[in-house]
Amino acid sequence: MIHGQQEKVILSVYRNKSFTKAASELGISQPALSAAVNKIEKKLGIRIFERKQTPICPTEEGMVLIEYLKKSQLEYQVCFHKINDIIKNKNAKLTIGTPAAYANTYLPDKIVKFKKKYAESKVSIRIATLPELMDMSEEGLLDCFISTSDNLEPDFSIQKIFTEKMYLCVPKSWEINEKMRQYQIKKGVFENGNEIDWKQFSNLELITLEENQPLQKDINKFLEKEQVSVNRKMIVNQVLLGIELAAQGLGMMFCSEVVLMNCHNRERLCIYPLPDYLSERNLYVAYNGKYYSSDICRGFIDILRNN
Repeated sequence: MIHGQQEKVILSVYRNKSFTKAASELGISQPALSAAVNKIEKKLGIRIFERKQTPICPTEEGMVLIEYLKKSQLEYQVCFHKINDIIKNKNAKLTIGTPAAYANTYLPDKIVKFKKKYAESKVSIRIATLPELMDMSEEGLLDCFISTSDNLEPDFSIQKIFTEKMYLCVPKSWEINEKMRQYQIKKGVFENGNEIDWKQFSNLELITLEENQPLQKDINKFLEKEQVSVNRKMIVNQVLLGIELAAQGLGMMFCSEVVLMNCHNRERLCIYPLPDYLSERNLYVAYNGKYYSSDICRGFIDILRNN
């Protein structure tokens, strides 16, 4: 059969659906990765991946192997966590997933508190979009992750950790800001946007998220309810990138309080509070309830909930 490093190679290609992305994740060259996969296929006498399709997908026989490897990986992780819970081993490891917006703003001080309590533990942080985090958790690659939605698959357990406010950010150089001046946030004072005629923002360029992201779904409902028709010429997969592009004048962007705090150029934006039905968004910590939750994972979740 194949050994540990070969398992990582196969599962990385499967997860990334690309030899190039998998090579980057593993820290090796693309030719070296291709050679490694070819060697494994020759050893097993099967084709694991169908290379002529984009994105790359497993063959029928390859999928059987991948399902076995995923199950084997999960069983090892469960065993490892249980052993460490018994002996309180210093090799205990916590793997946290988070959207990029919360990696630099919300998580650092929580991890400091965690390390004070679990000084010998190892912490790994994976940054990805929410759909990617759910996929990684499903594969057992994460102990828990920060979620911006409570609408997850039934297998996931979720707990609310805090509520943040939501805003529309418009490049300060845009003319629309002159006639909407009275509605702008000043000196950090939050008011709801119930009195704003949002149709005034119609026909302007909006930077959007990918359609499968929870925030974008809420934004679409808001635009439809308020009868706002916008030009969608730019799509990003992270809110933090979108708000920085908005600060450069490339379009409006909806964002959360935490993201706005992390924007280096927010003085270049005019900020508008959203209506009360969309003015706040809950943040959650989630984990896959099908798998064993270690002591240190439960400890980290307690820190998130109590701070």
